[in-house]
Amino acid sequence: MGAGHYQWSYPYADPRADPPAITLDSSLDDLIDNAGAYQRVMAVFAAHNPEFPSRLNGENGLSLRQAAEMNPRAEELLARLEAVLRRDGA
Repeated sequence: MGAGHYQWSYPYADPRADPPAITLDSSLDDLIDNAGAYQRVMAVFAAHNPEFPSRLNGENGLSLRQAAEMNPRAEELLARLEAVLRRDGA
């Protein structure tokens, strides 16, 4: 770069701020950032399909809805996930 005035910017998130609510349309990236919601959601996935949580490794771009739809009886799983998220206010 040559001489001159340059400016860089990046989005800043206050770590003390409340994280956004987790919904079925939240990404797994968002879920990972919310430790309590992550534990509850992974417990639901594991109860529904014990092998599934390990298959999510590296699938961070998926939404919870998309991940649930990869399972048998997806409608049942979606209802359980939604109930946990609603009840806990994740």
